[in-house]
Amino acid sequence: MGYEQTISQPYLVAFMTQALDPDPAHRVLEIATGSGYQAAVVGTLAKEGCTVETVPALAERARDFVPARLPQR
Repeated sequence: MGYEQTISQPYLVAFMTQALDPDPAHRVLEIATGSGYQAAVVGTLAKEGCTVETVPALAERARDFVPARLPQR
């Protein structure tokens, strides 16, 4: 990913999502957006999601990956 950051393996994203156990009524805050992959996964399962990234270039790249409004289940 660059900027001395690594990307989580898909199985780890699945494990973290399972541990979080998001519900359609939940509002979720993610710290360290990275690629935006975890935010996109959780955003499809929770009512609302917000993610924060401190590396401007990564935040910009994640904006292209994570839709402004994700579909609700």
